[in-house]
Amino acid sequence: MISISIWSVFTAMFLGTAVALAFHIAVQRDSNMFSAGMTPWIAAFVMLLVRIIIPIETSISFVIPSRIVMTGLNDFLNSRIGNVISIGSLLIVIWIAGAAFAIGFWGYKVLKNRNSIRLLIIQGKELPKEYAFIARSAGLDPKKIVMSEFIEEAVSVGVINYGVILPAVDYSDLDIRNILFHEASHIKHRDVLTKMLLHLASCILWWNPVLRLLEVDFEMLSERRCDEAAVRGYSQEEKISYIETMKKMAVIRAMKPYGYSVASFSGITQKRMLVSRARRVFFDIRTDKRKNSVIIMLGLVLLFASYVPVIQPLYDPPYVEDEIFITEDNAELIEYSEGYRLYVDGEYIELIGKEEIGTEPYCDLKKYKK
Repeated sequence: MISISIWSVFTAMFLGTAVALAFHIAVQRDSNMFSAGMTPWIAAFVMLLVRIIIPIETSISFVIPSRIVMTGLNDFLNSRIGNVISIGSLLIVIWIAGAAFAIGFWGYKVLKNRNSIRLLIIQGKELPKEYAFIARSAGLDPKKIVMSEFIEEAVSVGVINYGVILPAVDYSDLDIRNILFHEASHIKHRDVLTKMLLHLASCILWWNPVLRLLEVDFEMLSERRCDEAAVRGYSQEEKISYIETMKKMAVIRAMKPYGYSVASFSGITQKRMLVSRARRVFFDIRTDKRKNSVIIMLGLVLLFASYVPVIQPLYDPPYVEDEIFITEDNAELIEYSEGYRLYVDGEYIELIGKEEIGTEPYCDLKKYKK
């Protein structure tokens, strides 16, 4: 049985936040951790995102009792404001209102950017014919590539029908080759759609800042993956030319006006990030499919295992006649036709109605038939 409870949401938030922060630090590090290729990292990113946005619990979930933190949190959420509404209900209303506002505002920006992009495509010039062969070799339709004087970076646009817009500047053949193969990788992996879905999740879970960090992480991972695809088979001299193109586009690019509607060649332009990408271009990428498969399978096992624990509040067990404590260790229920008889330490205490069996503490006790 699969269900969602407030405690599975909190468990996903606590566990997901801790893992996401560690993942964010690893992604932002400039190290050789990526030398085996980007596939395991993209897979780990997807699994982490699933764990955060799908906070379910199952019949095999194991309850981790929390006597202080969760108990205090539960009491706080159940406390009422002027006997009108509980704090928990009020927070849900605020959550829904905040998500509706975030989605509406973002939708307005997307529509506005869509109109701007459409104008850029209409007013843009066709890709020069001498570059058509390079576009086709990258798997792109030359007719869907335009050059515009009103854009500062090379970008791929569109969710269903793609397009590529290049700044109207002078390019060498290697520049065009580097840019188009990079953008072709964005299009192949539908990075624009992924970015939009990821930001939609950020709007829905607007109160969780971890989703914002994951947006930054995905942009970095996608740029590294596209760099890796673009320079595959390059010589050292050609890799140097790729970095020169990257620097050239970073200089041209003064701002990023289209937010979540595009995927771009220059990507994240902070100096440290550019240096990290440039160093990665020179990595000797040796993709070990068997090793990657093992890593991904291990990640899936950890993902499913992460759904087993659920943190819930633990209160002191109730007692009968202010003397007898009822716990799983000292009490049991025996079923009779009229209900269940409660025995504590082997002594009969009282008859429990069948309608009460599903409530605490009786739901946790062992049940036997006469």
